[in-house]
Amino acid sequence: MKRLVFILLMISISNGWSQDFKDYFGPVYKAEQTLQGIASFDIGDGVSNTQLQKVFAQNGIQVNLADAAKILKAIDILEDDVIPMSVKAPGGIQIFFQNAGFPISIQEAQDIADHFSAGTKKGQNSHVYVMALFGKKVGAKFLAIIEQIVKESQRPARPDSPTSISVKRVVKRGLQLQRIMMPRSSGDDWLGEAYTQVNTTYVSYDDKLANGSGKEKGFNMVLGGELTEKTSLSFSLGRSKNHRGGENKTTSTSYGGDVMVHYKFNDNYGLGAYTFYQETDIEDFNSNAYGYGGGMVFSTWHEFEHFYASTAHSVTRTFYEYGNDTLYVGAFWLGKNWTDSFATAFTVGFVDSLTTSAEGDNTYWTMGGEVSYVVNDKVDVILGYEKTLALDDYKSDLF
Repeated sequence: MKRLVFILLMISISNGWSQDFKDYFGPVYKAEQTLQGIASFDIGDGVSNTQLQKVFAQNGIQVNLADAAKILKAIDILEDDVIPMSVKAPGGIQIFFQNAGFPISIQEAQDIADHFSAGTKKGQNSHVYVMALFGKKVGAKFLAIIEQIVKESQRPARPDSPTSISVKRVVKRGLQLQRIMMPRSSGDDWLGEAYTQVNTTYVSYDDKLANGSGKEKGFNMVLGGELTEKTSLSFSLGRSKNHRGGENKTTSTSYGGDVMVHYKFNDNYGLGAYTFYQETDIEDFNSNAYGYGGGMVFSTWHEFEHFYASTAHSVTRTFYEYGNDTLYVGAFWLGKNWTDSFATAFTVGFVDSLTTSAEGDNTYWTMGGEVSYVVNDKVDVILGYEKTLALDDYKSDLF
């Protein structure tokens, strides 16, 4: 199961600026206000290229260090030449910028004059206008702001969302429970035939919308056993640590747990009910993402001449900070025993949001395989691989 990775709310990232300044005056103004605080109202001399780049990124604007230097130089011209000389005529403003190697049109000079102020309103702030203007000239790009990243990270159908992490964990267990045919030694034991399962995962991924890639290490433990001859109870707790690099670098830690009761009608069919809670701490942004809810899982098991097949189908009602959703999660397992100890299997998963108003890409597949080895009558070891498919903005490989 792919874990946390924080995805942008925007379906695509613009490679250029809109001609309408209202589209980016807001984020530029917020960045300018932060920079004013850092520089004590002396942006050009008191802010480094790295500081401007970081503050711009925090407010949704991507710019490299060389271009950040150009933007700061333009502010220097405004602060060291235009403002001290009280130049308000467009021709004079144009000359100052041209002499410094920053050519601007007479209309752009007029616009600077129209915004000639260092006031607190973004519509009257010449600093904001100059930074926006030269951001456009150097080809600065829009990025999603922090709030958008956090919001998108919670969307239930995302492979790395808190909800998806928990539901996949439950469905995988439902897939296994139907094919566990352990003989019952006693009808009186509470949680008779108890078992423990320990899973550790390593994930590498590419997050195209966030313009970054990363890795994640996860661990979870399952404790379960039979309540009656046909009914089992199981608990699961998990933790994962994720780090993504790139333009929206972040580190996050996710914790979660679930409880499931599963009933076997017979050897072939079973039905389970579950509830879960999952929370992710986004360390760099000092924010949390969470998901909770519950649902039903229908599981099957069939034995053929040379193969075994197991399926699990789940419908989940989930809630998170920005709303709610209903998910379908399906899983298919096809295995073959080559010897009494060695077996292989092919696995397929499918996730889809059943809510027609859900935003974003909410449908995807996973495909993979596993190799299992029976150490003795008490211990099995399984090695597996899974790849996320059919998502344009997100690719992952799970080991």
